[in-house]
Amino acid sequence: MKFALLSIFISGFGTLWAGDNVWTSIGPEGGRVQALAIDPKEPSTVYAASIGGIFKTTDAGASWKPANSGLPVGYTAGTLAIDPQNSGTVYAAFGSGGVYKSADGGTNWSAASSGLEGLLIGSLAIDPKDSSTVYVAANLNATTNAGVYKSTNGGASWSAANSGLPAETTYLYCLAIDPENSSTVYAGMAYRSGGVYKSTDGGINWSAASSGLVAGGGSYLNVMALAIDPQNPSTIYAGAGAGLFKSTDGAASWTAVNAGLPVKAFRSLAIGPRGSGMIYAASDDGVIKSADGGTNWANTGLPASSTTSTVVAIDPQNSSRVYAATADLGVFKSTDGGVSWSIANSGLRATLIQSSAVDPQDPSRMYALTTAGVFRTTNAGANWSAANSGLPAEYLGGSLAIDPQNPRILYAGLGFPGRGVFKSTDGGTNWNSVADPAPEAGVALEWLESVLAIDPQTPTTIYAYGGALAVFASRPYVFKSSDGGTSWARMVAVGNSVSTLLIDPQKPGTLYVPVFGPEVLKSTDGGATWSTLRLPAELIPLARVGMELAADPRNSNILYAGGIGGIFKSTDGGDSWKAVNSGLPERDAAFSVRALAVDPQDSNTVYAAIGAAVFKSQDGATSWSQVSSGLPSTCLTRLAFDSKNPVTVYAGTCSGLFAITFVP
Repeated sequence: MKFALLSIFISGFGTLWAGDNVWTSIGPEGGRVQALAIDPKEPSTVYAASIGGIFKTTDAGASWKPANSGLPVGYTAGTLAIDPQNSGTVYAAFGSGGVYKSADGGTNWSAASSGLEGLLIGSLAIDPKDSSTVYVAANLNATTNAGVYKSTNGGASWSAANSGLPAETTYLYCLAIDPENSSTVYAGMAYRSGGVYKSTDGGINWSAASSGLVAGGGSYLNVMALAIDPQNPSTIYAGAGAGLFKSTDGAASWTAVNAGLPVKAFRSLAIGPRGSGMIYAASDDGVIKSADGGTNWANTGLPASSTTSTVVAIDPQNSSRVYAATADLGVFKSTDGGVSWSIANSGLRATLIQSSAVDPQDPSRMYALTTAGVFRTTNAGANWSAANSGLPAEYLGGSLAIDPQNPRILYAGLGFPGRGVFKSTDGGTNWNSVADPAPEAGVALEWLESVLAIDPQTPTTIYAYGGALAVFASRPYVFKSSDGGTSWARMVAVGNSVSTLLIDPQKPGTLYVPVFGPEVLKSTDGGATWSTLRLPAELIPLARVGMELAADPRNSNILYAGGIGGIFKSTDGGDSWKAVNSGLPERDAAFSVRALAVDPQDSNTVYAAIGAAVFKSQDGATSWSQVSSGLPSTCLTRLAFDSKNPVTVYAGTCSGLFAITFVP
């Protein structure tokens, strides 16, 4: 999974949250959770796969701890599976990151993908009778056949088990194994080859089993979830684009069980333990349940703000205990069969930090922009609360900027499918859309990456990068407002992978914008005119993924640029560059500079975030050493300094915010 390069603006923090020489999590809790797995033998043990890695609880969700050692960086597990015979054995499927296995309950992980190279791994299922037999659903890519793959040696190697499956197995979403006859396996697919397929010989041969299934709003049988009744395995439920379906004859035929339900795509199903009769289903509208085999359904009490549910899981020994994973707010738990829910996120920090801003006059007040909206703390992170009034319901990407002279004034630039630039004049309590940044186009700023920068000396001057959906084929622009966002003017057309608008802190009229080439556009007159700076040929790959820039706050001539081509330094305002990579990891396919920051009080001290690690130089980038103790093995987004005490450094990650204070 590729992560957007995002902005962080932090100042005046002191050492309030930071650990001495070790990175310390400072919240917020919650975030995007995409998979849950409950230990069938010890149901108080639950695993959650999130954008911040895998977390584990051993006290039924009261507290969580990371369980990421050995997992790949930058990928999110879409499926978790626990060996029903050996609770210590856990598998995680990571899309294009492959399959990983833990033999010690998630403490350590190792790759288990031999034979799956190049495949996009989806669902995963373990044979309930034979722990050495595991199946994965592998989706199509450009070079490798997709379909079902099977391991008979506990994931040590895999081979295709596709005979009878359609040639165009583009989207294989889910697998289910008969708990009594594990040679019977079901696969749910979507798109042109959508529907249910069944094998009765352990995946050697497959046949279509979709009679009675109905296409959804499109023209395809999109089956995204399967669940088998543990008491009667011939009874199967399917979550599809057209709703919920039930088979009582081993998938020979299906009937809709949607009485009283809107037609929705259900992506997760869970059946309670034997004799409970409970079924739960999750969709974008939340979690519903049935106590009579799907004849009647009712909404659960999951809070309305949490209705985008990714998965639901039931305690295999207690059908009243249910967990729901949400797209942005973490995990919710019910102990009364879904009548009421409570947040169960203590220690689970899986929030992708899009951007952050700290009140320069009151460092206990901080704002964080995430995919779930803006959150605010007024007590140095002890508690966070939503600060979204007036903002659109959903968006991807964005940045925050705070007025350094009046910190009650905030700006939020929201990316696709956002609604442009928003402004708050009351510390984030309320937000209002500002004037259209592209008045001549007649459409609002709605681009995949919305980046803001505010003039530190004249904070009514704001720059924004973005484009308009209505003219998606055209190049986006840098816009400028000189009146606090009331009106905007286009400055210059740029490429669509800009992650940084750099303002020279010494000369705010000087701006730098990285574009394709690799090139950097430079203006010395507040955007009125621009010149082009060419960077070394080694940085050409940056044109595909965006470039990071940083300026020395004490010397306007010193600039740094970084990306997948390495780190380069200029001492003449960008006219010439040289590589400064000594001590950095090998520049391979995994190398990517996510952030650069120069100590505002010491020009020789520079930091770089590369992958999931932070590197520090104390000699002006001549050499580097790693300083990552305490950081999670997930993505980094940005680095910034405490402006009053720059030995304290902050990192935005896919697991929330982290802080460190470097002491001798």
